[in-house]
Amino acid sequence: MFADLRAVRATVPSGVRQVSQPLRIFAGGLGRSGTTLITELLGRHHQIAGLAWETRFIVDADGLGELVWALSRDWAGPSTAGMKVQAFRQMMMHDLLEPEQHPYLSYDMLAHFERDHYWSTIGAFLRRVIRAEWCATGLSANRSFRVDAPVGHRHLTVTVTDAAPTRILPNVFAFEEIRALAAQLVDALFGDYARRLGRSSWVEKTPHNILSPFPRLLFPDCYVLHIVRDPRDVAVSIADGHSWGPESIRDAIDWVAAFYERWLVLRPDYLEDERYIEMRYEALVAEPCAELQKLCARLGLEFDPAMLANLPHASAVGRYATGMSDDDRAYLESNVAELAARAGLAEFQ
Repeated sequence: MFADLRAVRATVPSGVRQVSQPLRIFAGGLGRSGTTLITELLGRHHQIAGLAWETRFIVDADGLGELVWALSRDWAGPSTAGMKVQAFRQMMMHDLLEPEQHPYLSYDMLAHFERDHYWSTIGAFLRRVIRAEWCATGLSANRSFRVDAPVGHRHLTVTVTDAAPTRILPNVFAFEEIRALAAQLVDALFGDYARRLGRSSWVEKTPHNILSPFPRLLFPDCYVLHIVRDPRDVAVSIADGHSWGPESIRDAIDWVAAFYERWLVLRPDYLEDERYIEMRYEALVAEPCAELQKLCARLGLEFDPAMLANLPHASAVGRYATGMSDDDRAYLESNVAELAARAGLAEFQ
Protein backbone atom coordinates (compact mmCIF):
# COMPACT_ATOMS: atom_id res chain seq x y z
CA MET A 1 0.00 0.00 0.00
CA PHE A 2 2.86 2.40 0.74
CA ALA A 3 4.26 1.74 -2.74
CA ASP A 4 0.91 2.68 -4.25
CA LEU A 5 0.79 5.79 -2.12
CA ARG A 6 4.27 6.92 -3.14
CA ALA A 7 3.45 6.31 -6.80
CA VAL A 8 0.31 8.44 -6.61
CA ARG A 9 1.98 11.22 -4.65
CA ALA A 10 4.90 11.30 -7.09
CA THR A 11 2.55 12.56 -9.79
CA VAL A 12 2.13 15.85 -7.92
CA PRO A 13 4.74 18.53 -8.69
CA SER A 14 6.83 19.58 -5.71
CA GLY A 15 7.31 23.17 -4.71
CA VAL A 16 5.04 26.02 -3.71
CA ARG A 17 1.33 25.67 -4.28
CA GLN A 18 -0.23 27.91 -6.91
CA VAL A 19 -2.27 30.68 -5.32
CA SER A 20 -5.41 29.80 -7.29
CA GLN A 21 -5.31 26.12 -6.33
CA PRO A 22 -7.75 25.18 -3.54
CA LEU A 23 -6.31 23.55 -0.45
CA ARG A 24 -7.44 20.18 0.82
CA ILE A 25 -6.27 19.60 4.38
CA PHE A 26 -6.82 16.50 6.50
CA ALA A 27 -6.22 17.06 10.22
CA GLY A 28 -5.59 14.06 12.42
CA GLY A 29 -3.90 12.76 15.51
CA LEU A 30 -4.50 10.83 18.67
CA GLY A 31 -7.97 11.61 20.04
CA ARG A 32 -8.12 14.57 22.47
CA SER A 33 -4.92 16.02 21.01
CA GLY A 34 -6.43 19.15 19.46
CA THR A 35 -7.77 18.15 16.04
CA THR A 36 -10.98 20.07 16.75
CA LEU A 37 -9.04 23.11 17.92
CA ILE A 38 -6.77 23.35 14.88
CA THR A 39 -9.70 22.80 12.52
CA GLU A 40 -11.63 25.60 14.19
CA LEU A 41 -8.62 27.94 13.97
CA LEU A 42 -8.02 27.16 10.30
CA GLY A 43 -11.74 27.53 9.67
CA ARG A 44 -11.53 31.18 10.75
CA HIS A 45 -9.17 31.89 7.87
CA HIS A 46 -11.06 33.70 5.14
CA GLN A 47 -10.04 31.10 2.53
CA ILE A 48 -10.68 27.89 4.46
CA ALA A 49 -13.89 26.14 5.52
CA GLY A 50 -13.43 24.02 8.61
CA LEU A 51 -15.62 20.92 8.68
CA ALA A 52 -16.39 21.07 12.37
CA TRP A 53 -17.32 17.39 12.72
CA GLU A 54 -15.64 14.07 11.94
CA THR A 55 -17.03 12.89 8.62
CA ARG A 56 -15.49 9.43 9.15
CA PHE A 57 -16.62 7.93 5.85
CA ILE A 58 -13.22 8.11 4.12
CA VAL A 59 -11.13 6.22 6.68
CA ASP A 60 -13.59 4.08 8.64
CA ALA A 61 -14.16 0.37 8.09
CA ASP A 62 -16.40 -0.18 5.04
CA GLY A 63 -15.83 3.43 4.06
CA LEU A 64 -14.81 5.06 0.81
CA GLY A 65 -11.13 4.17 1.06
CA GLU A 66 -11.80 0.46 1.49
CA LEU A 67 -14.32 0.60 -1.36
CA VAL A 68 -11.67 1.99 -3.72
CA TRP A 69 -9.46 -1.02 -3.02
CA ALA A 70 -12.36 -3.50 -3.18
CA LEU A 71 -13.41 -2.33 -6.64
CA SER A 72 -9.90 -2.28 -8.10
CA ARG A 73 -6.74 -3.92 -6.77
CA ASP A 74 -8.43 -5.99 -4.05
CA TRP A 75 -11.24 -7.23 -6.31
CA ALA A 76 -12.25 -10.65 -4.94
CA GLY A 77 -15.29 -11.45 -7.05
CA PRO A 78 -18.71 -9.87 -7.43
CA SER A 79 -20.13 -11.13 -4.13
CA THR A 80 -17.37 -9.74 -1.93
CA ALA A 81 -17.13 -6.46 -3.84
CA GLY A 82 -20.92 -6.17 -3.88
CA MET A 83 -21.04 -6.49 -0.10
CA LYS A 84 -18.53 -3.63 0.15
CA VAL A 85 -20.82 -1.47 -1.97
CA GLN A 86 -23.79 -2.44 0.21
CA ALA A 87 -21.87 -1.50 3.36
CA PHE A 88 -20.77 1.84 1.94
CA ARG A 89 -24.29 2.69 0.77
CA GLN A 90 -25.63 1.77 4.22
CA MET A 91 -23.07 4.07 5.82
CA MET A 92 -23.77 7.05 3.58
CA MET A 93 -27.54 6.73 3.24
CA HIS A 94 -28.44 5.57 6.72
CA ASP A 95 -25.79 5.10 9.41
CA LEU A 96 -24.25 8.59 9.26
CA LEU A 97 -27.69 10.20 8.98
CA GLU A 98 -29.45 8.57 11.94
CA PRO A 99 -28.15 10.22 15.14
CA GLU A 100 -30.28 8.03 17.42
CA GLN A 101 -28.94 4.72 16.11
CA HIS A 102 -25.73 2.74 16.23
CA PRO A 103 -23.02 2.64 15.05
CA TYR A 104 -22.78 6.44 14.65
CA LEU A 105 -24.71 7.85 17.58
CA SER A 106 -25.14 11.65 17.38
CA TYR A 107 -24.02 11.73 13.71
CA ASP A 108 -26.24 13.56 11.23
CA MET A 109 -24.30 14.63 8.16
CA LEU A 110 -27.42 16.12 6.60
CA ALA A 111 -27.26 18.78 9.31
CA HIS A 112 -24.08 20.04 7.62
CA PHE A 113 -24.56 19.43 3.90
CA GLU A 114 -27.28 20.79 1.64
CA ARG A 115 -29.78 17.93 1.42
CA ASP A 116 -30.55 17.84 -2.30
CA HIS A 117 -26.88 18.19 -3.20
CA TYR A 118 -25.93 15.43 -0.77
CA TRP A 119 -28.46 12.94 -2.12
CA SER A 120 -27.71 13.72 -5.76
CA THR A 121 -23.95 13.43 -5.17
CA ILE A 122 -24.19 10.06 -3.41
CA GLY A 123 -26.70 8.80 -5.97
CA ALA A 124 -24.52 9.78 -8.93
CA PHE A 125 -21.51 8.01 -7.41
CA LEU A 126 -23.45 4.82 -6.71
CA ARG A 127 -24.84 4.77 -10.25
CA ARG A 128 -21.25 4.79 -11.57
CA VAL A 129 -20.29 1.98 -9.21
CA ILE A 130 -23.27 -0.41 -9.47
CA ARG A 131 -23.71 -2.38 -12.69
CA ALA A 132 -26.81 -4.31 -11.55
CA GLU A 133 -28.86 -5.02 -8.44
CA TRP A 134 -31.55 -7.62 -7.97
CA CYS A 135 -33.66 -9.31 -5.32
CA ALA A 136 -31.79 -12.37 -4.06
CA THR A 137 -34.40 -14.65 -2.58
CA GLY A 138 -31.75 -17.06 -1.37
CA LEU A 139 -30.41 -14.49 1.08
CA SER A 140 -31.91 -14.53 4.56
CA ALA A 141 -33.77 -11.36 5.43
CA ASN A 142 -34.72 -9.97 8.83
CA ARG A 143 -32.54 -12.52 10.61
CA SER A 144 -31.54 -11.42 14.11
CA PHE A 145 -29.03 -12.91 16.51
CA ARG A 146 -27.20 -11.84 19.65
CA VAL A 147 -23.46 -11.45 20.02
CA ASP A 148 -21.87 -11.57 23.48
CA ALA A 149 -18.24 -10.51 23.68
CA PRO A 150 -15.78 -9.27 26.31
CA VAL A 151 -14.69 -5.70 25.63
CA GLY A 152 -11.86 -4.52 27.87
CA HIS A 153 -13.06 -4.93 31.43
CA ARG A 154 -16.74 -5.05 30.46
CA HIS A 155 -19.11 -7.40 28.63
CA LEU A 156 -20.97 -6.22 25.53
CA THR A 157 -24.22 -7.65 24.18
CA VAL A 158 -25.28 -6.61 20.67
CA THR A 159 -28.26 -7.58 18.52
CA VAL A 160 -27.31 -7.99 14.86
CA THR A 161 -29.95 -7.80 12.14
CA ASP A 162 -29.47 -8.94 8.55
CA ALA A 163 -32.13 -7.31 6.36
CA ALA A 164 -30.54 -6.97 2.92
CA PRO A 165 -32.53 -9.11 0.46
CA THR A 166 -30.71 -7.70 -2.58
CA ARG A 167 -27.43 -8.49 -4.26
CA ILE A 168 -25.22 -5.95 -6.04
CA LEU A 169 -23.00 -6.56 -9.04
CA PRO A 170 -20.47 -3.70 -9.03
CA ASN A 171 -18.32 -2.52 -11.88
CA VAL A 172 -14.63 -3.40 -11.90
CA PHE A 173 -12.33 -0.40 -12.15
CA ALA A 174 -8.74 0.43 -12.84
CA PHE A 175 -7.33 1.80 -9.62
CA GLU A 176 -6.82 5.33 -10.95
CA GLU A 177 -10.36 5.49 -12.32
CA ILE A 178 -12.11 4.58 -9.07
CA ARG A 179 -9.65 6.72 -7.10
CA ALA A 180 -10.62 9.72 -9.22
CA LEU A 181 -14.35 8.98 -8.83
CA ALA A 182 -13.98 8.72 -5.06
CA ALA A 183 -12.01 11.98 -4.91
CA GLN A 184 -14.72 13.69 -6.98
CA LEU A 185 -17.32 12.49 -4.48
CA VAL A 186 -15.42 13.98 -1.54
CA ASP A 187 -14.67 17.19 -3.41
CA ALA A 188 -18.31 17.57 -4.41
CA LEU A 189 -19.45 17.32 -0.77
CA PHE A 190 -16.68 19.25 0.98
CA GLY A 191 -16.25 21.74 -1.85
CA ASP A 192 -19.96 22.60 -1.86
CA TYR A 193 -19.81 23.11 1.91
CA ALA A 194 -16.86 25.49 1.44
CA ARG A 195 -18.50 27.41 -1.40
CA ARG A 196 -21.65 28.00 0.64
CA LEU A 197 -19.40 29.68 3.22
CA GLY A 198 -17.65 31.72 0.54
CA ARG A 199 -14.39 29.78 0.92
CA SER A 200 -12.22 28.08 -1.69
CA SER A 201 -10.51 25.45 0.48
CA TRP A 202 -11.44 23.03 3.25
CA VAL A 203 -10.02 21.17 6.25
CA GLU A 204 -11.50 17.93 7.61
CA LYS A 205 -10.64 16.56 11.06
CA THR A 206 -11.26 12.85 11.57
CA PRO A 207 -8.47 11.88 14.03
CA HIS A 208 -7.71 8.58 12.28
CA ASN A 209 -6.79 10.46 9.13
CA ILE A 210 -3.23 10.25 10.39
CA LEU A 211 -3.28 6.43 10.57
CA SER A 212 -4.97 5.89 7.21
CA PRO A 213 -3.44 5.96 3.72
CA PHE A 214 -6.73 6.95 2.12
CA PRO A 215 -6.67 10.78 2.40
CA ARG A 216 -3.34 10.93 0.58
CA LEU A 217 -4.38 8.25 -1.92
CA LEU A 218 -7.57 10.09 -2.86
CA PHE A 219 -5.89 13.50 -2.95
CA PRO A 220 -2.21 13.30 -3.91
CA ASP A 221 -1.85 17.07 -3.43
CA CYS A 222 -3.50 17.23 0.00
CA TYR A 223 -1.83 18.34 3.21
CA VAL A 224 -1.93 16.10 6.27
CA LEU A 225 -1.82 18.10 9.50
CA HIS A 226 -0.87 16.09 12.57
CA ILE A 227 -1.41 17.76 15.93
CA VAL A 228 0.57 16.15 18.75
CA ARG A 229 -0.18 16.55 22.46
CA ASP A 230 1.61 15.30 25.57
CA PRO A 231 0.30 11.71 25.91
CA ARG A 232 -0.07 12.14 29.67
CA ASP A 233 -2.61 14.93 29.13
CA VAL A 234 -4.23 12.90 26.37
CA ALA A 235 -4.77 9.92 28.68
CA VAL A 236 -6.33 12.14 31.36
CA SER A 237 -8.59 13.79 28.80
CA ILE A 238 -9.70 10.51 27.22
CA ALA A 239 -10.71 9.13 30.63
CA ASP A 240 -12.60 12.33 31.43
CA GLY A 241 -16.02 11.01 30.46
CA HIS A 242 -16.00 10.89 26.65
CA SER A 243 -18.52 8.39 25.33
CA TRP A 244 -16.14 6.91 22.76
CA GLY A 245 -13.23 6.23 25.09
CA PRO A 246 -12.45 4.10 28.15
CA GLU A 247 -13.35 5.39 31.59
CA SER A 248 -10.22 4.34 33.45
CA ILE A 249 -6.81 5.98 33.15
CA ARG A 250 -5.16 2.57 32.67
CA ASP A 251 -7.38 1.77 29.68
CA ALA A 252 -6.79 5.26 28.29
CA ILE A 253 -3.03 4.73 28.58
CA ASP A 254 -3.37 1.45 26.67
CA TRP A 255 -5.34 3.36 24.01
CA VAL A 256 -2.49 5.87 23.74
CA ALA A 257 0.14 3.11 23.55
CA ALA A 258 -1.74 1.36 20.73
CA PHE A 259 -1.81 4.60 18.76
CA TYR A 260 1.93 5.17 19.12
CA GLU A 261 2.77 1.57 18.22
CA ARG A 262 1.01 2.04 14.89
CA TRP A 263 2.22 5.61 14.38
CA LEU A 264 5.86 4.57 14.67
CA VAL A 265 5.38 2.22 11.71
CA LEU A 266 3.89 5.00 9.57
CA ARG A 267 5.98 7.98 10.68
CA PRO A 268 9.08 7.43 8.46
CA ASP A 269 6.92 7.56 5.34
CA TYR A 270 5.21 10.75 6.50
CA LEU A 271 8.52 12.45 7.27
CA GLU A 272 9.52 12.04 3.61
CA ASP A 273 6.35 13.86 2.49
CA GLU A 274 6.73 17.62 2.10
CA ARG A 275 2.97 18.02 2.55
CA TYR A 276 3.04 16.50 6.02
CA ILE A 277 2.86 19.09 8.81
CA GLU A 278 3.38 18.26 12.47
CA MET A 279 2.31 20.71 15.19
CA ARG A 280 2.61 20.54 18.97
CA TYR A 281 -0.51 21.40 20.92
CA GLU A 282 1.58 22.87 23.73
CA ALA A 283 3.44 25.22 21.36
CA LEU A 284 0.13 26.33 19.83
CA VAL A 285 -1.23 27.22 23.26
CA ALA A 286 1.98 28.97 24.35
CA GLU A 287 2.67 30.96 21.15
CA PRO A 288 -0.47 30.87 19.00
CA CYS A 289 0.43 33.77 16.72
CA ALA A 290 3.89 32.41 15.86
CA GLU A 291 2.64 28.84 15.39
CA LEU A 292 -0.28 29.84 13.18
CA GLN A 293 1.96 32.09 11.09
CA LYS A 294 4.30 29.14 10.51
CA LEU A 295 1.34 26.94 9.62
CA CYS A 296 0.02 29.45 7.09
CA ALA A 297 3.47 29.74 5.54
CA ARG A 298 3.65 25.95 5.11
CA LEU A 299 0.23 26.01 3.44
CA GLY A 300 1.16 28.90 1.15
CA LEU A 301 -1.39 31.24 2.75
CA GLU A 302 -1.24 34.74 4.11
CA PHE A 303 -1.78 34.80 7.87
CA ASP A 304 -5.29 35.85 8.90
CA PRO A 305 -5.50 37.48 12.39
CA ALA A 306 -9.06 36.15 12.71
CA MET A 307 -7.48 32.78 13.48
CA LEU A 308 -6.42 34.05 16.91
CA ALA A 309 -9.94 34.27 18.37
CA ASN A 310 -11.04 32.04 21.27
CA LEU A 311 -7.77 30.25 21.92
CA PRO A 312 -7.50 27.64 24.70
CA HIS A 313 -6.20 28.68 28.10
CA ALA A 314 -2.75 27.57 29.25
CA SER A 315 -4.43 25.51 32.00
CA ALA A 316 -5.16 22.89 29.30
CA VAL A 317 -1.45 22.02 29.38
CA GLY A 318 -0.09 19.82 32.20
CA ARG A 319 -3.41 18.45 33.43
CA TYR A 320 -1.76 15.14 34.22
CA ALA A 321 0.06 16.73 37.20
CA THR A 322 -3.16 16.67 39.21
CA GLY A 323 -5.30 14.32 37.12
CA MET A 324 -3.10 11.22 37.26
CA SER A 325 -2.01 9.18 40.26
CA ASP A 326 1.61 8.20 40.85
CA ASP A 327 0.76 4.57 40.00
CA ASP A 328 -0.92 5.57 36.74
CA ARG A 329 2.00 7.82 35.88
CA ALA A 330 4.38 4.91 36.43
CA TYR A 331 2.16 2.73 34.23
CA LEU A 332 2.36 5.33 31.47
CA GLU A 333 6.12 5.57 31.83
CA SER A 334 6.36 1.79 31.38
CA ASN A 335 4.01 1.60 28.39
CA VAL A 336 4.17 4.91 26.53
CA ALA A 337 7.31 6.89 27.39
CA GLU A 338 9.69 4.98 25.12
CA LEU A 339 7.20 5.04 22.25
CA ALA A 340 6.67 8.79 22.64
CA ALA A 341 10.44 9.38 22.69
CA ARG A 342 10.85 7.42 19.45
CA ALA A 343 8.07 9.54 17.95
CA GLY A 344 10.10 12.68 18.63
CA LEU A 345 8.50 14.09 21.79
CA ALA A 346 11.42 15.86 23.43
CA GLU A 347 10.04 15.70 26.98
CA PHE A 348 10.37 11.89 26.91
CA GLN A 349 13.89 11.78 25.48
